[in-house]
Amino acid sequence: MLAHEILERLNAFSGADIPDTVDTFKAGDPNKSVNRIAFCFTATPAVIRAAHEWGADLLITHEPTYHDHFDRYSENAVSKAKKDLIESTGMAVFRWHDHAHAAVPDIIHSGFIARAELEGRYENDFFYFDTPATARQIAHKIQNRTGIRHVRIIGCMDKPVRKAVICLGACGDRTSDLLRDTDAELCIAGEISEWKNGCFVRDAAELGLNKSMLLLGHCASERDGMSYLCDLCAGMFPSCECRYFDCGELYTYPED
Repeated sequence: MLAHEILERLNAFSGADIPDTVDTFKAGDPNKSVNRIAFCFTATPAVIRAAHEWGADLLITHEPTYHDHFDRYSENAVSKAKKDLIESTGMAVFRWHDHAHAAVPDIIHSGFIARAELEGRYENDFFYFDTPATARQIAHKIQNRTGIRHVRIIGCMDKPVRKAVICLGACGDRTSDLLRDTDAELCIAGEISEWKNGCFVRDAAELGLNKSMLLLGHCASERDGMSYLCDLCAGMFPSCECRYFDCGELYTYPED
């Protein structure tokens, strides 16, 4: 297949029509013939080198390559070195972000839920647990199943949760607005504004409301979605080899 045909198939698969999408080619030839497809959450230099060593013709990333939502290239030492590295591999690179989140159900969220082995029903951004569990118990399960380190808890830790909001990545005020405006007790989030969204949840708990939030980190919360996409594409594109390359957590810790 050609690289642009794979992007077109994925966009059609999502069922979404997004005119001003960021899901475009960032490097390489859209007409490149593809036999091996690499997938990642973000195209770090380590991921680029590993994908190239494997023999990837195409690299599909979820987040920007040049540290700007629209991948507007700015000439600086980091971007130039990264661009030179990508061009040296000959790989085509495109981002698949908007269509992944616009699919019903959200492909990135579905991948996280599957990896975390959360048992229940996911519908319209809400997750309904088959068996109520506390925020502390859910945090432990997510850590154990996904390998995310140091899941942080805001608010109530030990009251039963039946309904959660899934707001992975960076959902802005939706993380606290949906807790405020619905009967959801928990938000499972990527990153937030601590002074605004986090403090709202803490205040709610201190005022006696069963509200809590789990913070996973942006990278950690979404990367399993791209591994999930890799598995989907292995079935969609049987003529291509597909492999997921993990970028790891963004953070390191003093004990490392």
